[in-house]
Amino acid sequence: MYKRVIIIEDNISTLQVLSDIVKKISTEIEVMEFSTMDGVYEAVLENTIDLFLVDIILNPEDRGDISGIRFADRIRSIEKYEFTPIIFVTSLEDPKLYAYSELHCFYYLEKPFDSEKVKTIVDRALRFPSRRKEDGVLFFRREGILFSVKCSEILYIENSRHRIYFHRVGNEIMEVPYRPLKQILKDADNPYLLQCSRSMVINKEYVDSIDFTNRYIKLRGVESPINIGSTYLKKVGMEFRYDK
Repeated sequence: MYKRVIIIEDNISTLQVLSDIVKKISTEIEVMEFSTMDGVYEAVLENTIDLFLVDIILNPEDRGDISGIRFADRIRSIEKYEFTPIIFVTSLEDPKLYAYSELHCFYYLEKPFDSEKVKTIVDRALRFPSRRKEDGVLFFRREGILFSVKCSEILYIENSRHRIYFHRVGNEIMEVPYRPLKQILKDADNPYLLQCSRSMVINKEYVDSIDFTNRYIKLRGVESPINIGSTYLKKVGMEFRYDK
């Protein structure tokens, strides 16, 4: 599943280093970089963020600046971010007490930091489940008409001959203009949609059984089994807690 990480760091070189470290963890992590607070709150409200890396001092010319802590304080007032992991990155001597007790900070990285340690901590933080809407809606435009698809009604999504087909509950099939499956998953932002091959995305809620030996998934209400691509086998296994 896609993860979104926001990094707020006034030092451009440090911002780039942190961004590169996070991106190396997985290709399914989207990093949103900010060197100031401009645009941050819009991004927070318009997306579901899975992790925040926040520098406490964003205005170093102001000797009393704690902009990062004020930002975290506001984030905690938003219901869906009440428990989202926040990692503070700073050279302050010891703001730990407030950060841990009041803002429920996940971790505190002191500058200069070790890259491998950052990677380990971020990877651990991203294992926390995010509070996402479980029944989002996808929108598509076809011949000037706007169509919508509820994620909860999707059995599986098929990419065939550069066309996208939504196989829905009730044996309904909806054809829409091509959009990469990777982009569809990103737009859906739904924990139950899982890509199992280059051309298939399934809804985990409708999985009846999985044959990891022969690499196929049986969905309720779908006669033909869905193939699991060889490069997706490990990912599907992790989603269903299968250790082969």
